[in-house]
Amino acid sequence: THLHYQQVKMALEAGKHVLVEKPFTTTVQEAEELASLATKLQRKLTIYQNRRYDGDFRAVKNVLEHNWLGDLREAEIRYDRYRPVFGGKQHKEGDLPGAGIIYDLSPHLVDQALQLFGWPDALFADVWKMRDDVKAGDYFEILFYYPKLRVRLKATCICRIPGVGYQVHGMKGSFIQQRSDLQEQALLEGVKPSLATWCPGPQQPDGHIHTERDGQEWKESFISEPGNYMGLFDDLYRYLCGEGENPVPAAAGIRTVRIIEAALQSAASGQVVKLESR
Repeated sequence: THLHYQQVKMALEAGKHVLVEKPFTTTVQEAEELASLATKLQRKLTIYQNRRYDGDFRAVKNVLEHNWLGDLREAEIRYDRYRPVFGGKQHKEGDLPGAGIIYDLSPHLVDQALQLFGWPDALFADVWKMRDDVKAGDYFEILFYYPKLRVRLKATCICRIPGVGYQVHGMKGSFIQQRSDLQEQALLEGVKPSLATWCPGPQQPDGHIHTERDGQEWKESFISEPGNYMGLFDDLYRYLCGEGENPVPAAAGIRTVRIIEAALQSAASGQVVKLESR
């Protein structure tokens, strides 16, 4: 992560379009400088936010787009992992700029929250180190404040029984969605992805809704559609060919890094941090 700024700058100056892994950079200043440089050099710059193409996230997005829950009041997005010892990756768990779970996992959660709920007015964060054999923080909880909504983002490495990946509660009802997308697991097992559906979806219901439709109580369980990270590359191809928009523009990466900086500020001060409009 700490090399993103240097390597993206070198690639842009070499006349290349760039797809950069999340998080965009370790600081907002670096991110804004790279975005300006790409504009100046007329190069295209995209952030690799593959989790926008998870089947479980898209199931949540579909429910909210249909407004099945009414006016939203509370939501939670979380990643639960069980990794009780140091995994050996210094750039993730060592004493390097951009190390720590807040740089590793919060870019996914923050990006998804901004996609679903928009820019918050303020946030409060707790960033903590749970394990003795790592240098960087391996736990975070970030609370987004909206006028009539609270959104909680959480990730931990000490959770052997994962909780629900997504919970959304509105004035009409609630939706819970398991973190059921299997693409990461399949890739680690060496499965080769393709534009066609290459990774099977869940085999049993992973989403559950309890709300109202036409004045009647509605309870139903869903099986989410398979996700496909290749969709990002397909969208990127269209963008490079001038046939579509940038799937994840630099501005989205800047917003995510801005949230991370504010979360670290909040955790250090123990106070709510107000956010400028974006």
